[in-house]
Amino acid sequence: MRRAEWIRRAIDGELSDTQLRELEVRCERDPDLAAELARARWIAESLADLHEAQADPVLTDRIMGRVRKQAVPFVHPWWMRPIPAVVVLFVALVIGGIVGFVLGAGRMVPSTESVPLVAHHPPDIARHVKLAVRPPRCEPEIVVVQFRLLAKKAQSVALVGDFNGWRKGATRLEDPEGDGIWRIQLRLKRGTYNYAFLVDGKQWVPDPSASRRSDGFGGSNSVISL
Repeated sequence: MRRAEWIRRAIDGELSDTQLRELEVRCERDPDLAAELARARWIAESLADLHEAQADPVLTDRIMGRVRKQAVPFVHPWWMRPIPAVVVLFVALVIGGIVGFVLGAGRMVPSTESVPLVAHHPPDIARHVKLAVRPPRCEPEIVVVQFRLLAKKAQSVALVGDFNGWRKGATRLEDPEGDGIWRIQLRLKRGTYNYAFLVDGKQWVPDPSASRRSDGFGGSNSVISL
C-alpha cells in the first residue's frame, strides 16, 4: 500500500487494528510519514469543525436588519472628486520647473566619458550600498534536526517532547552501528521545544548537549530553539 493510501484510509477510519499498529510502526521509522499523517488529521479535524459551525438564523436576521437600517450613503473618495483648475495649473507649473531644472543641470556638465557613481564614495559606503540591495534571506519553515544520546548499556531509547505530545513510544531512537550511540532525525517546524530521552522505558535523561529548563516537578527538561 502506498503512503497516500495509508494516510487516506487512516483519515477515513478504514484501517483494521492490525493495520493501525503497522502504521504506527511505519511512522516511528519514517518521520516524513508521521508529519504528513499529522497534517492530514489536522486538516480533516479543521474541516469537520468548520462544517459543524453554523450561525444562528435568528441572530443573522437581526444583524442584517440593523445593517439595512443604518446604511450609510456612498461618498466618493478624495481622488475621485473633481480637481479645481487652479490646482491643475499649479501642479503643471511645478512639474515643468523640475523638468527644466534637470535638463539644464545636464547641459551644465559636458563630458564624453561615463562618470562612475561608486568610485567617488569611500570603500565602506560602497560596501554598505552593495549589502542594501541583497535579497532578503528566506529561512525554511521545516528544519531537519538530529538527536543523539550515548547510552551503551541501554536496551531502548525513546525521544519524548512537545513535538510528539510526550508520548513514550512515539519516537524511538536506533543504534544501527551497535556502538551505544542512539540517534534519530526529525523534521520540525521552527520554534522552541522541551524534550527528554527515556531510556529502557523508565529512566528520564536530559540531553547533555542542550540547555535545560525546570519541568516543575523537581527535574529538568532539555530545550531546543529552531
